[in-house]
Amino acid sequence: MGKLILALQALLLGVVAAHGDAYSIVDFNQLASLPYDPVVPENVKKIYVRDDREYLEQYVPAEVLALDGKPVEIAGYMLPLAIKDEKVSEFLLMADTTACCYGIMPAFNAMVFAKSKKGVNLFDNLPVRIRGVLKVEEVWQQGFFSHLYYLEVEELAFGFGLGIPMK
Repeated sequence: MGKLILALQALLLGVVAAHGDAYSIVDFNQLASLPYDPVVPENVKKIYVRDDREYLEQYVPAEVLALDGKPVEIAGYMLPLAIKDEKVSEFLLMADTTACCYGIMPAFNAMVFAKSKKGVNLFDNLPVRIRGVLKVEEVWQQGFFSHLYYLEVEELAFGFGLGIPMK
């Protein structure tokens, strides 16, 4: 009975990461709740980062902006961008699977650019949960939009069981 109570407490109070911080659960309804049509910066040759608060406050909800630099957990679907040694090292996390080759491009604020240093297993058209520190920044690379939300993946698990321990 004691183990059941501890498991319920973990679900209700949030999961504690190895570095001691609780993961805040974020969903795509929050991330994409404001209209966002980024303005292309002029004369960008390599990488351009807009991370000033005043600019971001126009497009990012306050509760999401408050999580910048904090550990979060987000569930969605993986669209691989880079594979190294049979592991996915970069991917977009999106709310659904409609962004396939014949699908609909999601809004710029309805996807999270994720990187994993050690790589993660590919879960094609299956729900996953990722955990890591969220970075809110508008990034352009060689004049093309890259991302508004970035996450360095610490953990990845199969399924939508938010708040459940991944190990």
